[in-house]
Amino acid sequence: EDLLKRIDAVVSQMEQELSSDLAACVTSPLEAQACGDVTHGLEWIERQIDAKAQRREACESRKAHLADLRRLVAQRDESMATLQAPQISARSTNRLSILEDEHEELKKQVEAERLELLKVRANLQVECEERVQEAGCLAQSFQESRQHALALQQAANERSREAANQLQMLQVSLEKEQQQH
Repeated sequence: EDLLKRIDAVVSQMEQELSSDLAACVTSPLEAQACGDVTHGLEWIERQIDAKAQRREACESRKAHLADLRRLVAQRDESMATLQAPQISARSTNRLSILEDEHEELKKQVEAERLELLKVRANLQVECEERVQEAGCLAQSFQESRQHALALQQAANERSREAANQLQMLQVSLEKEQQQH
């Protein structure tokens, strides 16, 4: 009876976790993007779709296994003879161990995907920060160039005025010389 309670508890926990994993698999990349996740190219989206399809298939397969296990446990409770009980119990325990192992593997895969997404997010954040810095440098360079151009224009205007003044002085002195001759 303790074994049945243990099996029932493990099966219930696995069903809950698989249901949440299956619900996560149903989320489309477009919904994830609308929620604020940043995707990077069609290849990345295709990889995510393939991974989610594989996870969905694994979740559905495990869900079917769990349903079979529940049926076995229910049948055992209803109509198992004392000689058959140890055989079914051993098969159920073995199958439960396999399901637990598969479930743990699925958890590891989900964690690996989460870590990969965190890395992609960090890389995108670094790239965005670099681009913001580049834009700031370009804006500063543009401002400096603009100020330099204005300074050059003012200097050219000043030289033009000086040249105009010198030309006027030369014309005045030329007129004086012409009047003296």
